[in-house]
Amino acid sequence: MTGDNDFLISQEIQALLAQYLAPEWSLFNYNEYPPDSLNEAIITMNQPPIGNGFRVVHLIQCPWFGTINDDSIAQVEKEIDLLPSTTVLILTASKIDRRLKVVKMLIDKAALFKEFNLISPWDEGTLITQLYQMATSIGVDLTQAAAKQLIIAVGNDTRLLSGELEKLKTFVGDEAVTVESVNQLVDNRAATSIDLAKACLKQDVKTAIATLENLNNSGEAAPKILASLITLFRQWTWTKALVSEGVTDTHHLEACTGIYKGRCYYLMLEVETISLERFIFCQEVLLKAQIAFNSGNKNLKLYIIQLCQQYFPV
Repeated sequence: MTGDNDFLISQEIQALLAQYLAPEWSLFNYNEYPPDSLNEAIITMNQPPIGNGFRVVHLIQCPWFGTINDDSIAQVEKEIDLLPSTTVLILTASKIDRRLKVVKMLIDKAALFKEFNLISPWDEGTLITQLYQMATSIGVDLTQAAAKQLIIAVGNDTRLLSGELEKLKTFVGDEAVTVESVNQLVDNRAATSIDLAKACLKQDVKTAIATLENLNNSGEAAPKILASLITLFRQWTWTKALVSEGVTDTHHLEACTGIYKGRCYYLMLEVETISLERFIFCQEVLLKAQIAFNSGNKNLKLYIIQLCQQYFPV
């Protein structure tokens, strides 16, 4: 299992433990090993289980997913081939390179291979799909408005989302979760620089200032917020400029901008109704903000208000 969504990985591991471990022997037959304890892990995974059930060995951030020579790859393959039928070996890593020979071998040998990556916070459609899947597994019914508000509140934090769904289930019982229930029970803790940039793009001063205050209250540094705004508006500007010239294929946009083509699709939707002149105006505001920050004036609120102002062509 690979990916940066630790919560979903931990849930998958718990499901495997429930499947293969005898509850009364679980303390003896489940072992976790960090990367620097590989030799101990190899010894353990070749031992028979105690009592009933299987022995489960989990290699955390497994070093086998790294760059190793052919002799080492052959040794790893041998270790896997010689595993007792009573051993379940779980390998996890936050990131892998599928081009590596050893990674290809491990995936080929695996009885089960899954990736659990956090969904990008801008991919609202996929976040809502994941939300409905989790809600169904927990037994929670949500209205469409409630689902959207819940995503706004928790973002792509899967662990937090699971906890909030459990809380909502307790509150509403067998009834459907409404947007009023979400507003009453769920704190909006997912304010991001993306939300701030989108509010500025829509010229929604009230939401932009509130989002900035949430970011400040959560400890987000002003220079980091400004850097994120500069990046996001630069992406929008490049996309709008290229689309204005007739470039609408996501592969071509990716080649021109270096932005992942999946993100390019959403960027095109976001800039569709905004003029290129407005994006240029926003770039000028952000440049002034950057100069001011470098001079020690970190009053970001002033420039957020300016970003929300209407652009008037000269």
